Amino acid sequence: MNKPLFWNTLPRAAEWLTEKLSRKIDVLTLIDTVLPNQESLTNPVPLTIIRALIPFETRLAKLIDYYPETADPLDLELHQAIHKKLTKEFGSIPNHMVYTGLAKTANCQLGELNLLDLMLTGRTEITSIHGEHQFYKNNLFEYVWVMPYGQPHIATIESCGIRGVDLLALAEQLQAPPSDKMATSETEQVKPNNSKHWHDIARGIADEIDKRDEAQGARDSLKGIGERVLVELIKRGIDGPRTGATVKRDALQSKKWVRPRNRKLAEETGEMEEADKPI
Repeated sequence: MNKPLFWNTLPRAAEWLTEKLSRKIDVLTLIDTVLPNQESLTNPVPLTIIRALIPFETRLAKLIDYYPETADPLDLELHQAIHKKLTKEFGSIPNHMVYTGLAKTANCQLGELNLLDLMLTGRTEITSIHGEHQFYKNNLFEYVWVMPYGQPHIATIESCGIRGVDLLALAEQLQAPPSDKMATSETEQVKPNNSKHWHDIARGIADEIDKRDEAQGARDSLKGIGERVLVELIKRGIDGPRTGATVKRDALQSKKWVRPRNRKLAEETGEMEEADKPI
């Protein structure tokens, strides 16, 4: 039996596994096999062995959350120059973020929601490159985003695949007889996943942002808070929404979330409806 190629598209990987395991495995079965189970979804970053090719011509930039009042003066001057240059090249980004440089990568790992998109529609949106996030300095993280901001790269089943080394490991895992330990693990995996839904986590992050803004005498719009919450969700490895608009629509607006400062107002005046009005 030939070894898999260094890079195997999903159709090729399914074909190779079918021959290797002597049982029919199509692309959807392969994706379903790779999807994280409930046990793995409690891990900080539930990425998978399925990757999307990122075309060479795709423009990528490094961004950080940036607050001038806490910045190093030397950093501030450097960032202003880089940010001005890349804003001219790529366009504007949320006002709490700053360009720090360019980036390049050949592929990126996909998460659970990406794989569900592939199964349901045959395509998935990639707005930021999972696995490329890294610590910057002063408790800041640097993220790699597809440019222009808000215009995702579209990956398809044909442009996604599995590296040969990962495909061999998957075949060995599927061939291995179940052990007592594995049987126990499978029993535990049928238990409900009690981890918080991303909506709840997003609202908690929004609380933190609004309290910080209030302390600085600022008040951001729901749109702005949605964008900032998205960045923080990615930073914490929470698999969920891929745009700030989704955060705003599904977790914050229409009285799903009340600003902490408005909750205080409601307690003082009893006017929750007015205090809960979204921006």
